[in-house]
Amino acid sequence: MELLPPSDSLPDWLPDETVFSWASRYHQLSGHRLPAQTCQVLFGHRRLGSQHDFPTRLGELVERTDDQLGPPSAIALRHTVLSFYLVPRTPDEITAAVDSLVRPTPGVLKFRLGLLTSRFRANHPLKACPRCVVADEHAFGSSYWHLAHQYPGMWACREHDVALRVATVKSTGVERFSWVLPAAAGLVDVAQSGSVAELRRFADFVAGWSSLAPGSLTTVAIAKACRDRLAQSPDGPTRESRAATSERYADFLRRLRCVPELHGLPSSTTQARSDMNRWLFAPRGGTHPLRHLALISWLFATWDDFVAAYAAAQRPGVSTELPPIAGEKAGDARKPRFVEALRSGQSVTAASKLVGVATGTGIAWAAQHGFEASRRPKSVSVALQTRIADQLACGDDKAEISRRHGVSMQAVTRVLRAVPGLAELRRLAAHGRRQLAAREAWILALATWPGASVGDLRERAGGAYAWLRRHEPEWLDTHMPQPPSKRPFSARVDWDQRDAELAAAVRRAAADLAGNCAAAPLRLWQLCQALPELKAKLGALDRLPLSARALDEVTRRRARKIQQLI
Repeated sequence: MELLPPSDSLPDWLPDETVFSWASRYHQLSGHRLPAQTCQVLFGHRRLGSQHDFPTRLGELVERTDDQLGPPSAIALRHTVLSFYLVPRTPDEITAAVDSLVRPTPGVLKFRLGLLTSRFRANHPLKACPRCVVADEHAFGSSYWHLAHQYPGMWACREHDVALRVATVKSTGVERFSWVLPAAAGLVDVAQSGSVAELRRFADFVAGWSSLAPGSLTTVAIAKACRDRLAQSPDGPTRESRAATSERYADFLRRLRCVPELHGLPSSTTQARSDMNRWLFAPRGGTHPLRHLALISWLFATWDDFVAAYAAAQRPGVSTELPPIAGEKAGDARKPRFVEALRSGQSVTAASKLVGVATGTGIAWAAQHGFEASRRPKSVSVALQTRIADQLACGDDKAEISRRHGVSMQAVTRVLRAVPGLAELRRLAAHGRRQLAAREAWILALATWPGASVGDLRERAGGAYAWLRRHEPEWLDTHMPQPPSKRPFSARVDWDQRDAELAAAVRRAAADLAGNCAAAPLRLWQLCQALPELKAKLGALDRLPLSARALDEVTRRRARKIQQLI
């Protein structure tokens, strides 16, 4: 086992620094020749822990650095991009996500967060501001990766008003497990010229979103605030103006789609209308935060405007309490008097007698309004009540909990009704379990029977299909087999145009590299670094003859020219 680093050799956190940046600086200070040595010393593994976006084994890192970096959960939330995805998540989802970075074995975090099916890039390219690099080297003696620059959608430095540049390592597979700092990362521009103003404005919304604590917002409340603002527009969401509204939103998104990461935003009026209908008028489940931020930045002038609208959209008390229990019967005039009695300091029993309801009903009413009744345990001890509440919050079945602990169903139900917000936590946890199980079952069916039709798959995984069609139709639509009748439409891809554009891009990248590296022949991996989309198309060069010829020319011809000079 590698020796732990001595305490006095550990660098301190720099302002707004990522875990990957801290480890890269330690790698330089340690003098290790191989990146695997540093990874082994810090994370107890030769590779795990070197991820620049979601580094795992943070618990091991804290133990090996003698707790000098802070608790592992704080590192996960304050020094990685994880918190960006947890703003609209439930407590169970937040706990599971943080745990996936803390524990020794990596999980399926990107799948659970929906990144692999979001149509946005899931690789989180390393980004840096060229002016910050210079300023950091002057102030701290080293450049480093700012967390604020790494969030999805952040493509402009809010301090210097310049477009961020992207590192040519890590994201393309080159030096995948290396430790690197901005000064040596080969930063390149990816934003289109003239787009800094739009990216700078969007960066303010990304910064506002990322400053929130996990679980601060809900998808339903975001939709309510956006609908209220849209209704105030002269072109409100009426049938006559819906097409015009969708067109305006599509025009707004075209200005944002100036960097590869934001190409996942709608590119047409039809897609824009679909996004609006899905996330403004029928929000269910979760989606990538960039979809919420696109709508918010379109409808609101500033982030503070949205925060004010979000607060106004909340009913009194909802912003500090969990949502009401689904299916709760309303209209009992005694409930307001009961709640007022609790607020005045009376016990649940006394308040129940005052308004004339059973104590059990009073306990349930108290829990719905955030009051937890102190109960004298009978057959169920306080410790057992706590265990039952924890298992209910995880979505376990009541009958299973009853058998597990040897108590009646009524006892389990009393615990469920007595703890404030427990019923909603249980509902959300059960929904998350069912969602994951249905997705996994459907993906397994697609992989097991790749040539099957939708009807055949419904016979084999009908339960998963029915649940997904009802609760996640958009996700299901993006994971459907292509029926034989539609396969000819694959010709919609204009391969000739794609070939011409890629060939021109290859030659431009080769010209730029030739200017920067005039004494060495060009290699394919250099072109892949300079042109990230090239790597994905290498397997289709038989359909891209112009691109294949361009690659052959810029590599062999340059080598021949160097030989002539020699």
